[in-house]
Order: sequence, then C-alpha cells, then structure tokens
Amino acid sequence: MTQFSDFESQAVEADESAKLMEYVTACLQRKWLIGSLVFVCGGVAAFWSYTQIPIYQAKAKLVIEAQDPKVMETHLPDDSKISQGAEQIETHVKLMTSYPVVEEAVRQLDLSQEAEYQPRPSRLKMLIKKIEIPWLQETLSWGVSTVKDVKQKVVKAIKSIFSWGSKKKGLPELEENFPDKKDASLVLDFRSHVSVNPVHGSKIVEVVVDSEKPEFAARAANTLSAVYIERTLKKKSEFSEFASDWFSSHLDDLRQKLEKAEQALYAYRAEHGLVNLSNQQTIAAQRLDEQNLELIRAEKERTEAQTRYKRIESIRAKVQSQASGQKIDRSELDSLTEVLNSDVIRSLRSREIESLVELANMSEKYGPLHPKMIQAKSKLNELRVRMAEELDKVYGSVKSNYQLALARENAVRRNVLRQKAEKVALDKYSVQASLLEREVNSNRQLYDLFLQQMSRTDLSTKIQTSNIYLAEPAIPNSKKIRPKTPLNIMMGLLIGLVSGAGLSLFLEFGGKIIKSPRDLSRYFENLLTLGMVPISPGIRKTGQSLVMLDYPMGASANCYRHIRTSLWIAMESEPPFSFAVTSPSDQEGKTTLGANLAIALAQVEGVRVVLIDTDLRRSRVANIFGLDEDHDKAKGLVHYLEGEAEISEILHETMVPNLAVIPAGYIPPHPTEMLHSKKMRTLLQWCKEQGFSVILDTPAALPVVDAMIVSNMVEGVILVVSAGRTVKAEAIEVLDRFRNHGINVLGVVMQKVAMANLPSYYRDSPYFAYKNQKKSLAPSVKVKSA
Repeated sequence: MTQFSDFESQAVEADESAKLMEYVTACLQRKWLIGSLVFVCGGVAAFWSYTQIPIYQAKAKLVIEAQDPKVMETHLPDDSKISQGAEQIETHVKLMTSYPVVEEAVRQLDLSQEAEYQPRPSRLKMLIKKIEIPWLQETLSWGVSTVKDVKQKVVKAIKSIFSWGSKKKGLPELEENFPDKKDASLVLDFRSHVSVNPVHGSKIVEVVVDSEKPEFAARAANTLSAVYIERTLKKKSEFSEFASDWFSSHLDDLRQKLEKAEQALYAYRAEHGLVNLSNQQTIAAQRLDEQNLELIRAEKERTEAQTRYKRIESIRAKVQSQASGQKIDRSELDSLTEVLNSDVIRSLRSREIESLVELANMSEKYGPLHPKMIQAKSKLNELRVRMAEELDKVYGSVKSNYQLALARENAVRRNVLRQKAEKVALDKYSVQASLLEREVNSNRQLYDLFLQQMSRTDLSTKIQTSNIYLAEPAIPNSKKIRPKTPLNIMMGLLIGLVSGAGLSLFLEFGGKIIKSPRDLSRYFENLLTLGMVPISPGIRKTGQSLVMLDYPMGASANCYRHIRTSLWIAMESEPPFSFAVTSPSDQEGKTTLGANLAIALAQVEGVRVVLIDTDLRRSRVANIFGLDEDHDKAKGLVHYLEGEAEISEILHETMVPNLAVIPAGYIPPHPTEMLHSKKMRTLLQWCKEQGFSVILDTPAALPVVDAMIVSNMVEGVILVVSAGRTVKAEAIEVLDRFRNHGINVLGVVMQKVAMANLPSYYRDSPYFAYKNQKKSLAPSVKVKSA
C-alpha cells in the first residue's frame, strides 16, 4: 500500500513538472512578446514617474477629549458628559474637512497667491516645450491634446451614464452660495490635498496635508487645525449665549405659571375645607370601618331577635288553639329559652303535668261524665288558660326586643351610608387636589431646572474651554511621498511580465476547442496521429466529399494517402483488416474520412474494400455514393439484420474498382439492439472470409453507444476530430471510454485543418501545386448491385 502511494505521488509530481515545463516552453516561444510588454510597461512607468511633480506631506496631531476641562465646580448636575466613541470621533473628522472650515483656512493661507494653486501648464507640456526639434514638439503636443480630449470625453460619458453630474463631490451650488467660482475652486482644490485620519484605539486625530512645498504643507496643517479649534470655541460661545437668552426669556413665564398653580390649589383647599386631606381621608376610612362592624353586629342581633319572635309567635298561636280544645306539641314549648327562664310558666307547666297524671289515673276508675273527671278537666283547662296568658306576656317582651333590634339596625345602616358619602366626597376632592398639586410640582421643577441651566450657561459663557487641542504641531518633512519612482518602475516591469506571460499562456492554451495539429501532440501524447486533412477553397465551395475522385492530385487527396500509409503501419498486418471510424460528435468529418479512405485503400493493388454504414440513425454513405437515386432497389444493412435480404443483395459495387458499399437502409426503431446482434458479427466474419478490408462508418461516440458496440467487433477504431469544432474534453472522454472497455484506438485524424496550421512538410509539398486543379475526367461514382 505504501509503495503504491509513493508511486502515485511520484506520478503526480512528474505530471506537475511536465505541465510546468510546458508553460515555460510556451512562454519561451513568445519571449519577444513578453519582453516587449515588459519594456513598454516599465518605460511607461518610468516616464510617468519622472514627469510627475514631487509631493511632500505634513501631519498635525489633535487630541479630542470626551468633555471640556472643568475650571470650577458648579455643584450642578453634569449633563454634558457624552461617551467618547467612534461616532463622535468620526463626526469631528467629517467637520474638519467641511466647506466652511476649509474656506476659512484657505482665506488665512491666502492660497490665491500660492503658485501651486495657480493655473499652469502640466509638467509634460513643459518638457515638450524644451524639445528643440519642431516636428517632434508638434507631434507630441498634438498627441497630448488628443489624449486629454479623449479622456475628458470618456469621463463625461461615464458620469452621464451613472448620473454623477458635472460638479465635484461636496461642491455646493456655486451660483447661489458662492458667486465667486474661483474661490470655490480653490477651496475644493485645497480640500483634495487634505485628509483627516483618526488613530485607532486613541483620542488622536491626524490632520494630513500634501503639497509641493514641505514648509507650506506644515503651515497648512497647523492653520487648518487652529481654524477648527477656533470655530469649535466660537460655536460653543454662540450656543451658550443663545441658550442664556432663551432661558431668561422663558423664566418669567414659568414663574407666573407656578404662582397661578399655587393660588388655584390654595383656593380649592379653602373652599372644601381640606386642611389635611390625607388625615381626613384616614379618619373617614376608620369611621366607615367601625360603622360597618357595628352594622354587622346589629344585623346579627336583629336576626336572632326576629328568630325568637317568629318562633314564640307560632307557639303562642298553638297554645291559644289548645285552649279551644286543640292539642299541641309540648316539646316546642319546653324548648323556648324565655319559657325556661319564666318561673311562673315553669310552675304552671309542673302543675299541668300533675293534672294530666291525676286525670289519667281517674280515667281508669271513673267515666268521662263523672263529677271528679269533669272537675279535673276544668282544673286542667284553667291551668292552660293561665299558661297562655303568661305566654302572651313573654311574647310581648320578645316582640319588644325584636323591634328594638330592628330600629338599632336601621340607625346603624344610616350612619354607614352617611360615612360612605363623606368618604366618596373626600376621595373626589383628593383627585382634583392631586391634579392641582402635580401641576404645581411640575411647574416648580421646570422653573428650578431653567434657573439652574441659566446659571450654568452664564458660567460657560464667561469661561470658554475646548475639548480639542493641538498636541503636536506639523513640521516640514523633506522626504517626498510620491511619486515613488523605483517602486513604480518595478510595478511596471512586473505588470509587463505578468501580462506577457498571461497573454502567452492564453494564446497557447486558451480555449476549450482543438484548433491546430499542435494541440494533438499536447492533449493526446500517447495517441498516434495518423494524419490531417486540410480544407481547400474549392472543396468548401462545392461541398464535395469524395476528393479522392474529384481532386485526385490535390492536397487533400495526398493527405488521405498519407493517412492510408500510417494506418497500414499501425495495423501491423497485411490486408484484409477491419476498423471503425468515429468522432466525439456530429459534423466532424468522420463519414468523409471513411469514404475517401475506402477509395484510397481500394486503389492499392490487391486490396478489396467494403464500406459499411452502421450509422442507422443518420445515414450519409448512400447519399455520397449516389445510392439514394435508386432507393427502392438499394437494400442495406437494416434489411439484412431484419432478415429481409441476403448479403449479396445489400453489397453494392461502385465504379471504383475493388470498392463496395453496404448502405444503412431505412431507419429502424431499435438500432442499438440490431448492431448488437449475432447477424452483425456474421456479416463481418463473411467479409473477412471473402477477403474484404472492412471500414465501418459509425455514429458519433458521445450521444449514443453504437460506435462502442461495433468498434468492439473490429480490430481498432480511428478517432476523427475537427479543427476549430471538436471540444477537447469531449475527445478525451471518448478516448477514456474506448480504453476503459479494451477497444484498440489506432490513432487520431484531424479534419478541416487551415492551410496556415499545417506543418511545413505539408505546405512545402509539390502536391499543393495542384490544389486548384480542375476536377478529374473520371466519371462520377456509380454503384451497381452485386
């Protein structure tokens, strides 16, 4: 396993080395192109660098603090603290290059007197004027003007396409705000030389100015920094004065609103007697709770008295009915508390029980009409009458208690309602009083806040401080920042080298199409190139396919003979032999090659050839050899495979001696299965036994598998590619398919090669002298049935 991995890695390294050498070779073949681009790019970079004006740079460093420094303690809430984040730094950076700041710096620097900002000819024009040769000077001046005009037109067109407008970025409406366009142009020109860069992770901001003079660059950076600091102080002072005036103008209105609110609150409290509203509400709530408890107790007492009253009233009615002779349940009478508490009723009750016992004893001895029985009954009734009278007294007492409890409950209920009304009234007054109190508090807080802020603005107006200061002034720097001549020249040379190498590789390897015979040796290293066939103007116009007959002395015919010889050597045997002709896709010349190669082989003494059209989907052999003119009699391969004809009926001889063709016949419904049949192998075996060299014209190899099927039945296959048409990947895929299935690929033939792409031994051949020769006097090809 390890040895296999080592072998595979070595193979990969070898393949990479081969590709690298191929790239190097391609570059070496176009070394003059690469050298020219390197020289031109390097020269342009050097010329541009030496014609540029040197630019110097100066830096001034500003520190931006989070807040202004405190020079005195005001004991007031500090609301000026703003977090010093990236957004605040970015705001200052943008403001430093704003138009008003740059305009003031331009005025202080008096840029209109600086030569750098004066209109002047370019350095290139100055160098051209120094040339003493008149015609060269005029030519260079015309070239510079032309390039400038073209550049302006291109820039204008691009801006119009993308709607950029004709004004510079950040330029206000000059006609409205800046009538003097010259001053506005100075401001914009100076701003183009200024950049403000925050230093990451610090409070430092660098103000950078580029100029042709180191001293002016330093002075401009310091002036711009001073202008921005002064402008910041001025803006703070103006804001403080404005705020102080505004606070003062609104303070009297707030004072009047506060006084009116306080008076309204006092009048409302006096009108409703709200001395201490919270205590009054608390007392009212306590009283209401007490009255509710008292009402609950009164309702309970009234309920108990009412229960006793109703119960004794019912028993009293029964006792009265007993006096009339009705019976009652004495247990109810004994269960009454009032009865149990009455001594008289208890005594009468005892005597009643004794009378009942005595009456029961007498009833056993005497009859109901006996005088003693009558006397005992009369005594019992008298006791019961007296008991009813005593019960009436008890009833009257209970009734009085019930009425008293009811009256007390009603009185307590009225007190509860009165206390509720007082509580609701106090709550109502409390809501309105709270609204008036909130208004008073709000006005008082607002008034106090305005008073504090006015005091602070007065202090800040008198004491002006800034949170921005110049930490490191700019100093002149004698080292120029551009142009960097050595770097530009190196970059120009590198760009020329890369561009030349890229262009060379693109010209050599660009594209996916096989273009020339040189591509055959590059893409098909292990495959024999049998030959190539050029396409001549005469053949292209007439569309003839049988150039071996129509142009027998032409260059194409000579190429077919060359292919015939290469094929004979590649077969490593003497005829008869068999092979197939195919291509990756259609329209690549495989049928033309098969037909002309069949004629070339038949012209060799002692060689008999049969051309079989196995393209059962798109047959062209019958058309090339004129069989479609007599279609009814021209039976073909399909007739034989379907059992409709014998071999002798499908074998058609041509006027070319020793050449016969087997056309495809009609289009069958299942061509692949027919080619895979035993009868196809029988036909090929018969041709071999009869001494025929067999050439199979097959369909394209990629769309269908027919070519692979019939190629497996013969000794080998010829792959046809077309210059400028065949895709490299498709040809490689066809080769891989054939080799993976053990099919012998004899070689590759390139069709339709341009004359300029042919090797020199083809172009210098004397056969090319006949490329425009008239057609042969031989009659057109005619075929006859065997």
